[in-house]
Amino acid sequence: MNDIDKTKEQLINELAELRRENAELQQSIAKVRDSESMLQKAVEAAQIGIWKLDPVTYEVVWSDELYQIFGLSPADIHDSLLEAGIMAIHPDDREMARMVSLSSIEAKQPYQIEYRVLHPDGTVRHTITKGEAICDEKGEILEVIGTVQDVTERKQAEESLRNSEERFALAMKFANDGLYDWNLETSEIYYSPVWKSLLGYADDEIKNDFSEWERLTKPEDVQTSWVMLNELLAGKRERFENDFQMRHKDGHWVDILSRANATHNREGKPVRIVGTHVDITERKKLEAQLRQSQKMEAMGTLAGGIAHEFNNILAIMQGYGHILLKKLPEDSVEKSYVESIYEAGKRATHLTKQILTFSRMESQKYNVHYIQPLVKETLKMIRATLPVTIDIQQDIDPDCPPILADLSQLHQVLINLYTNAFHAMEGKGGVLKVSLQEEKYDDNKSTLSKLIENSYLKMTVSDTGCGISLDDQEKIFDPFFTTKEVGKGTGLGLSVVHSIIEQHGGVITLESVPNQGTTFYIYIPAAQDKTNEEEPKEVMLSKGEGHILVIDDEAAITGLFKDMLADIGYEVTVFNNEVEALEVFQETPNRFDLILIDHVMPHLTGDLVSLQMLKIRPNLPIILTTGYSADISEEKINSLGIQEFFMKPIEAEKLVQTIQKLLGKENQGTFNSRS
Repeated sequence: MNDIDKTKEQLINELAELRRENAELQQSIAKVRDSESMLQKAVEAAQIGIWKLDPVTYEVVWSDELYQIFGLSPADIHDSLLEAGIMAIHPDDREMARMVSLSSIEAKQPYQIEYRVLHPDGTVRHTITKGEAICDEKGEILEVIGTVQDVTERKQAEESLRNSEERFALAMKFANDGLYDWNLETSEIYYSPVWKSLLGYADDEIKNDFSEWERLTKPEDVQTSWVMLNELLAGKRERFENDFQMRHKDGHWVDILSRANATHNREGKPVRIVGTHVDITERKKLEAQLRQSQKMEAMGTLAGGIAHEFNNILAIMQGYGHILLKKLPEDSVEKSYVESIYEAGKRATHLTKQILTFSRMESQKYNVHYIQPLVKETLKMIRATLPVTIDIQQDIDPDCPPILADLSQLHQVLINLYTNAFHAMEGKGGVLKVSLQEEKYDDNKSTLSKLIENSYLKMTVSDTGCGISLDDQEKIFDPFFTTKEVGKGTGLGLSVVHSIIEQHGGVITLESVPNQGTTFYIYIPAAQDKTNEEEPKEVMLSKGEGHILVIDDEAAITGLFKDMLADIGYEVTVFNNEVEALEVFQETPNRFDLILIDHVMPHLTGDLVSLQMLKIRPNLPIILTTGYSADISEEKINSLGIQEFFMKPIEAEKLVQTIQKLLGKENQGTFNSRS
């Protein structure tokens, strides 16, 4: 190959190499352009503006994005861009931005500033500016370059998140909710400070360990909770919700309501359990009080029904018992049998009154009384029934002031307390001690917080018997609660006592030590007025004269009243149907001198029948009776014009005395009766 051919081939190869290098250059240029385009898009998306400052001339160059960030256009710039940029900064941030940027540039150090930008329309934007001085080999500043990024949306998101977290924290704080977060994969658990404070602990006093919950929770509640947690983890329940008791730092139990949900990974496996603890101790107490109130209300309804029917039965038993006792010879064995029946009826009447009293359905008559005689009389009465192994001691202050009281109810209180003391000492004997003293009110005695009077009577009944356990002391005044054997207690006694003392405006407390004895303390406010007690008068009753209409749907009751009243001389007409009785009265209204009518009747209540009769004879003497009715009272019957009202069973003497008083024949002659 000659030299010309070699030169030609070499030129061809060089040309091909140049073409290849040119193609590579074009590709590089395209990549650079793509990169610039991507960079430009990234800058636009990130809302970043670029600027450059000449340190000698103070000339500034802005990118288009920077104009947008500052809310300006080139037409808005009347001075230098440097001045426009400074004035675009919020006035409150302007001095800070100037000081930081100048000091950093002089120190030839990069800097970053966060400040607000104020648009001409008043809009405020949050920005972050970064700047850096570019120097030559000698360290002289050639130019300063930097960026400005609009971070308003990010700031707003951060602020929204912070506010949300603060609201959540406040909500949890005021809701008294403790948080726990259990990582099932690592077994790590977090208890919030509130969670720990519910149990009286500081944050550093309980470690974040699952064993802490198990240690502080009642064992039986731990077992129940584990069953429910396993069901939650197995997908058998949507959420965990259980209440249990945890031990407080000071030793008492706290009722906790725990709620939790499980978080699952993509495979559906539970990985976390997040939940709350809420102290529901007070709510539990309120629920218990509500249940107690509902129980009392239900018992009251039941008591009314029992009392009506039961008192009708007792009225027959005691009424005919009373008649038989008058007729039988004193030394006959039959009379002793009837006396036993009569006394049993009185005991049953007492039980009915207990039911009505604790359900607060029996009306009370409060008068001012000295109760020293009552205490002494009840002790004298109980002495006859107690074994000689029980010693009775009394310390009764004769100078105690009177109280506003219903003596029959206080009699019931004392008998109940004496009886309980006897049962506590039954078998081994002991000491029953009763005291009555006056004490002055003391603000420091929290048990007397209900008493606002200057002084009160303090009555103490104590025994040296078996005592009451701490758990039973909390329930001792509950209806139907008894520590006695089956058949030895109704569970009504102390609930009745508690109810009576509260109705007298007083307080009852107790102290007891197992195997050492029990002491009941009763506090009743002293009365401000003097006693209005009167000496009892012997009642002298005359032979009956007059025609009495007796109306009751119970044939045995009308038969009893007829026998009782006819026996002392009254003419008696009886009806077991109130509608028929009213029709007869309307036909011959002057035939009867007095009406004795039951309130609860099948068709018309006794008060309605009485009103119809009073329309015909306004001054007609009427006595209304009832075994029990919640809608009738002495005040109501008096307002209707009915003169007298009796609860069954009725004592024969009181009934006859009332009849003769209404007929204007009181205190004439005698009436042979049993008291």
